[in-house]
Amino acid sequence: MSVILVVDDDAPTREALATGLKKLGHEIHVAGTGVGALDEVRRFPVDLAIIDLKLPDMEGTELFGALRILRPEAIAIMISGAATVDEAVSALKRASTISSPKTSAWGSCARW
Repeated sequence: MSVILVVDDDAPTREALATGLKKLGHEIHVAGTGVGALDEVRRFPVDLAIIDLKLPDMEGTELFGALRILRPEAIAIMISGAATVDEAVSALKRASTISSPKTSAWGSCARW
């Protein structure tokens, strides 16, 4: 069982991912903001973080950077329903991540 953090300001997306992953037996934590996500990362040994690229209080790449410091062993998957190709490429250049559009994120996560 993995400890997975789902970070997305869109509640239906966040809850759909959390529900599906929980059914697979994972321990799930959720946050709708970067600050909320950082609180969860400090409290729980996160193995995987699924991070929306556009959060209301910070960019997902900023959160990824903080995750690398707090939990360097954690894996991050960046998702976005609104990012452009240039933004996705920029995020990939700034960090080693797996990038997936939200519409196909479930398929990526089910393999964990």
